[in-house]
Amino acid sequence: MGVYYLGEVIKRTRESLGMTQEELSEGICTPETLSRIETGKRTPNRANFRALMERMGKCGEKYCPHIHAESYERMEEWERILRLDQAHRFKDALMELDEFEEKIDLDDRVNRQAVMRLRALCEYHLGKIDVPEYRERLTQSLKITRPDWDGEHLPAGVFTRTECFLFCNIAVSYMYEENLDTALGILRQMQIYFENTRMDENEKRVSEGLLMSNLSDCLGRANKNREALEIETEEIRKYLKHHQAGRLSGTLYNYAYDLEVLKESPEISREKLVQAYYVAEFVGDDRGKKHIKKHFETRYGRIPV
Repeated sequence: MGVYYLGEVIKRTRESLGMTQEELSEGICTPETLSRIETGKRTPNRANFRALMERMGKCGEKYCPHIHAESYERMEEWERILRLDQAHRFKDALMELDEFEEKIDLDDRVNRQAVMRLRALCEYHLGKIDVPEYRERLTQSLKITRPDWDGEHLPAGVFTRTECFLFCNIAVSYMYEENLDTALGILRQMQIYFENTRMDENEKRVSEGLLMSNLSDCLGRANKNREALEIETEEIRKYLKHHQAGRLSGTLYNYAYDLEVLKESPEISREKLVQAYYVAEFVGDDRGKKHIKKHFETRYGRIPV
């Protein structure tokens, strides 16, 4: 599964190190060939890609799957755990994660990072750790592959799916503490990153979807509800177009909430809450379903059947 265009990986990594095309390509290919690779006009063969990345002190392997597994069955297990997390079934996700850890190579830093992140996420939402410990464990996980992370400013280069998720999770941990300036600062940097980075469209929908969901939530908390609505409108359109129900419920709820804050379109707000409730039911998000139901009944009465 490709995540980034290889030329984008090479270009961003080279620029982050301050290398010229001539310096990087010497003895591997011509500067003209490297230029064509970086602009996507030519795809490097495996040997050249590895040689270019090794010259920059990097490994090309981590820019493909978001976890390294020897079998399709392991990948399916991992995706199932991620779906449990997305449905807020954190206890189930944690139980399956315990079993999954015994089946994969945790000496592989990509695997170790992904597992550490998910464990911290589940344990936080289950009340096993508080926000400062949650952020500290996310930071430890991120620094496995990004030792240059300073806590607020995105490092140069390209990021794996897990790294993108970690940046978002860390930003949200600040949001939980009402440190909205820091949270928005990180999320805005991620927004610019996705705007300026070429990558596989399917992968972009997954990683950017989490970012935009978190960004709209944070904007709503910061009383920037109009901007949040614009993001939510676009995200709802994308989720419906690509049949992605996972984050649709939360985005519909945020959309309804922002309309309520702005005191606009109460009928539409009510309609979106009902939609959010039944989408949460469809994806098995019992936690989200209960939250939406409580909100709806407080303002509008019983959820229509």
